[in-house]
Amino acid sequence: MRLFATIHAAFHRPETTIYRWVNGTVWLLIFLSVGLFALQVGLGVIRLQDSTLAVLDDVILVFFAVEISLRILSYVPPELDIFDLSEPARLRLHLRGRLRFLMTPLNMIDLFTVLALVPELRGLRALRLLRLLRTAKLFRYSRPFARIARGFFENRLPFWFAFSLLGTEVLLGGLSIWLVEGNSHPHIQSLGDGFWWALVTITTVGFGDITPMTDLGRAIGGVVMVGGMFTLALFAGIVGHVFLNILISLREEQYRMAD
Repeated sequence: MRLFATIHAAFHRPETTIYRWVNGTVWLLIFLSVGLFALQVGLGVIRLQDSTLAVLDDVILVFFAVEISLRILSYVPPELDIFDLSEPARLRLHLRGRLRFLMTPLNMIDLFTVLALVPELRGLRALRLLRLLRTAKLFRYSRPFARIARGFFENRLPFWFAFSLLGTEVLLGGLSIWLVEGNSHPHIQSLGDGFWWALVTITTVGFGDITPMTDLGRAIGGVVMVGGMFTLALFAGIVGHVFLNILISLREEQYRMAD
């Protein structure tokens, strides 16, 4: 029981020292594994089973397999601390609880990662990149992503206005360039080509695949460019305002929790 308690603390008790050591080691190996994968791809040895990099990669995957096995086996369903159950009921609850724990998204990513040890499933090795999603655990309490989504939802009216303005500019710019140069320009064969040119011009991407050929077409392009600058400035202002409000609310919550 003491060994089980130690393993449980190592994988499920963030306030313990052993958890921090194990978690730090896992993070180190995650970054090392991602780096090895990138190196193998870069050197073109991803399919060489006997290369030094491949052997080291397998060793790390074995460690990951041990880690996820211990994490699942040491999980204790919280219901066990609430209900007084018989031994068969406790066993069934253990099995169901650990199965539910295994089926969580982050644990499924880890499981698919270690399945890459099977030669026929080596293609799953690229999924190790998804292990970086573990950083989401850092936001378990502050939940900034939920705040960002709520901030965008609460400011949906300015975004509707900005997107409506963008759509109007694309519509007018694309229609104008098509009417002016549609019959003479080799790359503007349809209204869709005009819309594409207007969108690329407004966003200042400027691929260069479509360039106005007439003086009137260039004048239209100039107007669309200037309008695009104001539109981008509008989007930047709205997004900056939203993130500033989110940051202020997070700071206020931190101060309240500190008090």
